[in-house]
Amino acid sequence: MALAGAGLTLLHRHRFLAILPILFAAGVMAGQGSCTGLLSCAPVAEQHLLLNTPVLARALVLVRPQRRLRGWMAVLRLEEVAHGSIRRAAADRVRLYGSGTPPELREGDRLRAWLVLSRPPRYANGTAPAIAPDRGLSGRLKSTLLIEQIWPGTGSLRRLVGDIRAFAGERLRQALTRGNASPRTTALAMALSLGIRSEMDPRLTHLLRQGGMSHILAISGLHLTALTAGLALLLRWSGGGRRRVMWSLLAGLAFYAALLPARPSILRAIAMGTVPLAGHLWGRRSTPLNLLGGVGLVLLAWSPDWARDAGFQLSFVVTAAIVHQAATPASSTGRLLLLRGAARLSAVATAAALPLTAWHFGLAVPAAILVNLVAVPLASLLVILALASLLLAAGAPVLAIPVVYLLEGAARLLYHLAEAAAALPGGAWNVPRGRTLLTLAALLVLFLPKVRWRLRLPLVVITQAAIIAGLFPPAPLPPGSLVLRVLDVGQGDALLVRLPTGEAMLVDGGGRPGSTVDFGRRVTLPAVIDAGIRRLAMVVLTHPHEDHGGGLSAILEEMPVDELWLPHLDGENRLLGGLADIAVSRGVAVRVFHAGDVILRAGAQITCLSSAWSARGTDINRQSLVLHITVPEGGLLLTGDIEKAGEDRILAGLRLPPVTVLKVAHHGSRTSTTARFLDLTKPLLAVLSVGSPSPWEHPHPEVLGRLQARGIPLCRTDLHGAITVVVEHEVLSVHTSLVPCSLTEGADAP
Repeated sequence: MALAGAGLTLLHRHRFLAILPILFAAGVMAGQGSCTGLLSCAPVAEQHLLLNTPVLARALVLVRPQRRLRGWMAVLRLEEVAHGSIRRAAADRVRLYGSGTPPELREGDRLRAWLVLSRPPRYANGTAPAIAPDRGLSGRLKSTLLIEQIWPGTGSLRRLVGDIRAFAGERLRQALTRGNASPRTTALAMALSLGIRSEMDPRLTHLLRQGGMSHILAISGLHLTALTAGLALLLRWSGGGRRRVMWSLLAGLAFYAALLPARPSILRAIAMGTVPLAGHLWGRRSTPLNLLGGVGLVLLAWSPDWARDAGFQLSFVVTAAIVHQAATPASSTGRLLLLRGAARLSAVATAAALPLTAWHFGLAVPAAILVNLVAVPLASLLVILALASLLLAAGAPVLAIPVVYLLEGAARLLYHLAEAAAALPGGAWNVPRGRTLLTLAALLVLFLPKVRWRLRLPLVVITQAAIIAGLFPPAPLPPGSLVLRVLDVGQGDALLVRLPTGEAMLVDGGGRPGSTVDFGRRVTLPAVIDAGIRRLAMVVLTHPHEDHGGGLSAILEEMPVDELWLPHLDGENRLLGGLADIAVSRGVAVRVFHAGDVILRAGAQITCLSSAWSARGTDINRQSLVLHITVPEGGLLLTGDIEKAGEDRILAGLRLPPVTVLKVAHHGSRTSTTARFLDLTKPLLAVLSVGSPSPWEHPHPEVLGRLQARGIPLCRTDLHGAITVVVEHEVLSVHTSLVPCSLTEGADAP
């Protein structure tokens, strides 16, 4: 069906109809499940017994290990997995992660190793769709010693292409080293020329995103235009005829495509570049929008999951908007034409991308319209220099050195531009992720075929303004005297509290230990914004573990915050110190809390019940900052990751009134939430933040049994998604983002 639709789009002359098959196919294919391709559905994903547990896997190496900022990553295709007596065939693509020195693997090799396979966690925090920081199946290799056997692959095309790609990358790296390029410039050149982003400086990546310039990292039409123009000039200079130049360009683009990863933007750009060239050779012309529609359907037929991929959507929507606008007749001439044309294309590209960036990333960058007037020419220069460095590094490394000097200078200009763009007041806004209908309306307005641009432009402005201003906040916290929202952050904690006067505080921010994903910006920050929160009076770190504090740096950097509350620890701690440094740099007051401290704030009394432990030689969980937040209608007891000893110390030092809502400590660990603690606090409701599945098999059955024996209802993020509890006038109400949580029964069973 998709291939037939692609053929129709290539034949149909109406530009608008060329877009409809993409919209239709995207909608249909996005709803067909999690198949990663027509020939590679995910049988392992359906066999939950083989996920999140060690399995003996036999796999084919598709992409050899590549170094990352933390460890390395390779791409495999599973052939068989075994766990005990269970043995199943598989055909999944897996991104394999490891630490230390990468194993000696090449494309085409086969290996047998003990892996832990998992699907990326999904986080359900209300009306916006659950966000997965990664897509597809991933595997973890704890040690290269767990590789039992390797069968070298020889003579395959995949291996040859992999060797050429590795050779090109190594030569480019050597040339950059000879030219004294900085590590940041080296990583940028690798990304711009070979699509290798694994070593990109996280700060530069963040600045580019905040400045609306992250698109320059994606190999696209800009790169291929520069490459094609350069090759055409060289071939013309060497005296080649027109057909010879065309055939050489086709061969060059095909060879370059083989060196690049198979990303949607790259494949789209390659197809959009090669098909017109081939058409010229055979005396045929193609309509750009029809060609775009056909390429889109072919790519979706190959990999239906790309219909949900942000890169696929942005690449095709922005390209369609630019092509559509480029076909509009110009009313100016000369330099004014050039300037107005550049400004109009920048505005159209930004307007087309804005709904999607707001939807996927909770970020709108209206300043990108102006910033890209400078960024795009600079990016073009960077692309030319990076590709020139790549070509010279492969054939004449010495000649690449002066080009590297120029590349270093241009990279510094880009860095300064990104810093300036990210610092523009109001240049980038964190916004609620737009509703589906609003996003589609904003995109379709751009392509209305019978509406003049003068009428379309106000509609575009209105829809963009609605997204930016947050006129359609998905799910603000409901009214109430005291409101607690337990965000779904997987195996971690992030608790959003709204106090009686309307001030909000965030207790912990979630995080994924060992992950290279910016958890705070991808999960925690969008969840807070989707709750209707625009300012935080207090941000609290209960204890410096990654699953509690990993997402707080993004909160401190991206949201207005009045105060940062930290636990008292003897000795230094990297996470705690890093958060304190960010707070100081942004003018946020830092307060260190001790057991017995009492704060009267926003109509509530906040009491610190932390145990007086020393950080030296003890478990950091025991240092957790425990907060008791009370109002006349009731109270919340937020316990961090304390264990039995901490609970006993709290009970020995204070006589707590009955607690309305108890946050179950340490994700339901067996060593917490003791029977005595429950008997003395007498909570009306228990809430639990835990991963699905939990790598430590939390919550423990004994904890569930203690709660159930006392008739205490339990709401869990792994079962119910984000949990919102409203305490008002002695009435307790609960709202969840997934299945409802009952207040009339005992603890929910897993």
